[in-house]
Amino acid sequence: MLAVAPRHPVSLQFISGAVEVFNVTSWCRVYELKQRVKDAWSWADQLEKDPTTVIFMANGQELKDEEKILERSLETMDSNISVYFSLHQAECGSHSEAAELGLQLESIQVLRIPQLTAIESKAFAGSGCAVVKLVIPDSVKIIGPNAFRNCDRLEAVKLPESLMEIGSGAFRGCKSLKRIVIPESVTVIEAETFYGCEALREVILPQFCQSIGRFAFEDCKQLVGIDIPDTVTFIGPAAFRACPLRSLKIPKNVTEIECCLCQDCCSLERVDFPETLTAIGAASFEDCSSLKRVQIPSWVTRIDDCAFEGTAIESVFVPRWAVLDHPFPAKTGIFISQAEKAWLG
Repeated sequence: MLAVAPRHPVSLQFISGAVEVFNVTSWCRVYELKQRVKDAWSWADQLEKDPTTVIFMANGQELKDEEKILERSLETMDSNISVYFSLHQAECGSHSEAAELGLQLESIQVLRIPQLTAIESKAFAGSGCAVVKLVIPDSVKIIGPNAFRNCDRLEAVKLPESLMEIGSGAFRGCKSLKRIVIPESVTVIEAETFYGCEALREVILPQFCQSIGRFAFEDCKQLVGIDIPDTVTFIGPAAFRACPLRSLKIPKNVTEIECCLCQDCCSLERVDFPETLTAIGAASFEDCSSLKRVQIPSWVTRIDDCAFEGTAIESVFVPRWAVLDHPFPAKTGIFISQAEKAWLG
């Protein structure tokens, strides 16, 4: 069996101005360390030409050359290298320079990302990432899939108006995120984007949003309400499952309710369906125990299995042509619109 090389901590401390300070920490194997230091030194040398002040520190003492940095970093397992520089001077192409060096971000408090065009997939993902506040500059157009997944200390995010795309799962598992305003330039909320954001209380969707992907807001335990613009034509399966929504208005351009849309939304008391609705998917409102009444639109032709099972609906009118596949609780009185018989599945 090959021996596992010991890993030594390398920390980069970024200072922008006098007040914004955060730390980036990475563990790397001994044989990787020298190249890491050389890369960081070369990077710092380039930044000096901006001009930017760069200072290397090891355990609180300034180091003047890369060999001393390497020597000090190998002395003990708890040695640290710190690099101080003015972040707003940094130039990089697609995502953080730290990520380009292969560093795993583990200890960040305030993160102001420099002028980028994209933040790539999983750039800051991981429960060890301690970002509290995130400011993304106006140059960023794309946030990749799972970019900030499981950054569970992240409380506040400022998204730029330049943003065009937020990848699937980008903020999944950000359990401390409380509020999000999605720029008008974003038209699609991808799958799982805010899945498991347990502290999320307020979501401002863009005025011209077109679709909301599957599981997009599932398990957002503080989300009691959301306004969905009428431009939305599709809401994916389980998009709001296990959310404490009290009411939900389905946009007029949505023609079908996908399965499990609001399953286990125990606080849901009211759902407003558009007249254009034609189908209600399986388990879409299952176990919404506070839901006592619904008005089924006249153009609905199909209500699938368990769509309203576990609700408090005592009676309901359905269109005469609707195909019903046991969608309501057994105790619910089903009445046929226009006194004609429904086709029972």
